[in-house]
Amino acid sequence: MMFSHCTILWTLFAVVDSHSPLTEKKAEDDIIVKKEIVINNLQNQINQETVIRLSLLKQVYSLVNDMINVKNEMAAMKTNAAEIRKSYDDLRDEDKKMLNEIEQMKHDHNDTSVSLMNVHHEYNKKLSEMEQMMKINHNDTSKKIVNVRNDLLNVTKSVGLLRNYTDEIKAQYDIQEKRMKKLFKKQEKIQSSLGDLHNEDKKILSETQRMIANHSKNTYEKIWKMKEDLEQNITSMINKLPLTKQDCLESSNCWLQYSFEYDDSWNGCEDGAQYVKKTNYSSTPYLGVMTCSSTRYKLFLSKTLTGKYYNIADGGGTGDDHCELLGTTQRGVLPTDYKKSPNTQGFYRSSRGETFTFGTIGYTPNWTSKWYEKWIECGVNIPGNNRIIPM
Repeated sequence: MMFSHCTILWTLFAVVDSHSPLTEKKAEDDIIVKKEIVINNLQNQINQETVIRLSLLKQVYSLVNDMINVKNEMAAMKTNAAEIRKSYDDLRDEDKKMLNEIEQMKHDHNDTSVSLMNVHHEYNKKLSEMEQMMKINHNDTSKKIVNVRNDLLNVTKSVGLLRNYTDEIKAQYDIQEKRMKKLFKKQEKIQSSLGDLHNEDKKILSETQRMIANHSKNTYEKIWKMKEDLEQNITSMINKLPLTKQDCLESSNCWLQYSFEYDDSWNGCEDGAQYVKKTNYSSTPYLGVMTCSSTRYKLFLSKTLTGKYYNIADGGGTGDDHCELLGTTQRGVLPTDYKKSPNTQGFYRSSRGETFTFGTIGYTPNWTSKWYEKWIECGVNIPGNNRIIPM
């Protein structure tokens, strides 16, 4: 279209150039006006064509978008169609199952109908038998009703007699109730008198208890003094009796004074008095004691009386349960320098009551987890008031 417009324009220019010189001026003006008109028309046509092209382009874009949407919708429809086809197949399979179940139910229904017919026949048979039995029992029941009626008449007579007897009992009860009221009044008076007697008895009892307490206190003090004197006399007599070394070792009130040989690796009671007695352990039968004072001492164990005595270590603590060797349940008081105890050979155990084992004990230079202390305090005085027998 634009090419045709240009052709027309060039044609007009050729016509204008072919005019005579006389009319050139006027023709030029006309040509200019015509050119402007033509140019304006061309511009209008070009603008209209541009608008038309833009409108067509928008329509094309719209059509493309519509095609894309239609394509998407068709894809969705295909998916839905596939799902519907699958659902149809599932429904068809389910329908087949239902048909099979219906056939089975029909078969079961036929079996049930036969069973019902048999049951109905059996029911009619039982019903006939029951009717026959009821006819037989009816006669017996009539006879029993007559007997029951006679029994009821007898019971009615008995109830009349019982009512009369009940009236007599009620009259007797009224009489007894009056007597009970009189007895309750007498009982209240007696209880009042008993209360007075009880208060008086409490006073007498309190005075008696006070007198008994005073007498018991004096008697107890006399008996305690006699007991102490007797114990002192017995102790004095026992101390005067001769004891053998073996008897002293096995006695809880005697120490055998004996300078035994001992391991001096870790000792806080050097040059103290030494005593020996037997233990309750067959593997370590002899306990050796070296005193720092009467309440602080070093303990040793030995397998023989005259052999070497060794340190005692603890495999699960610091040795506070070793007071058991002195016959007490009290836990021992010990120093806290056990980490300086050197490695040596000795006896050890982990808890109270266990037997002792012989092996390597100590903390330095190697930690054995079985350490021992320089001394221990068990709340027991050594030798205390116990007898002392020299070795």
